[in-house]
Amino acid sequence: PWMQLLDPGPIAKHLLMRFHEPDYIRLLEQASRGEVRLEMLERGLGSADNPLLPGIYEWSLRAAGGTHEALRRIMSGEALVAFNPLGGFHHGMPGHAEGFCYLNDIAITIIDALDRLPKQKIAYVDFDAHHGNGVQRAFYTDPRVLVISVHETGRTLYPESGSEKETGAGAGKGFTVNFP
Repeated sequence: PWMQLLDPGPIAKHLLMRFHEPDYIRLLEQASRGEVRLEMLERGLGSADNPLLPGIYEWSLRAAGGTHEALRRIMSGEALVAFNPLGGFHHGMPGHAEGFCYLNDIAITIIDALDRLPKQKIAYVDFDAHHGNGVQRAFYTDPRVLVISVHETGRTLYPESGSEKETGAGAGKGFTVNFP
């Protein structure tokens, strides 16, 4: 009785551009419709880790919508805890897909939260075999986001990053913590 199961809709498309490059989003939409272009492979689309699947753009929008709605509910006080079993695509980069991650729902959602409440501080904790390189990249210089990643060492496992020496840069120095 204390749980609520939701079926969130797709994330608003304008939010994608807060993290992702418009040209990449255009290519992802085209790939989702079955169009194939050489430049897609250059952006990770069509690789073994990011196959071109019909509807992948729409599916990714819904996954990101779940993450966005979860954080919105926490920030509004409607929920104390939220879980999106379809989210967590922490490898997605601004201009390309990586590691089965087409859209970085986490980075998009955190950026939107910080836009709404600029003085907010957010801690992002990632427990995964693989280092959350896309989220780390998004906030590497931002002291408002503490990024903590617990993962297998990048010496032998994709994405070959996440060394304990990666601790942030500029104003974000010390706000990235890796536990390989």
